Amino acid sequence: MVDLERRRNGRALQWTHGALTAAAARGHVHVLDWWLNQRHLQVEWVGLLTPALRGGHIKVLEWWAASGLKM
Repeated sequence: MVDLERRRNGRALQWTHGALTAAAARGHVHVLDWWLNQRHLQVEWVGLLTPALRGGHIKVLEWWAASGLKM
C-alpha cells in the first residue's frame, strides 16, 4: 500500500468511500488505522460506523472512539 500512495506525481491519492466502508463492515481495523495515519490521503470517514455495527464489529467502534475522529 505504501508504494501505491506515492505514485501519480506525488499527489495524494483519493480512496473511495466504498473501500473504507468495506473495511469497516468487515472489521478490518488495521486497514482503517493505516488510512488514518496517511495524513496526505483524502479520506471520507462519514457513514462508516453503521456497516461496522451491522456486522457486529464492535472493535471498529472502539477504534473510532480512540481515533479522535468526530461522529
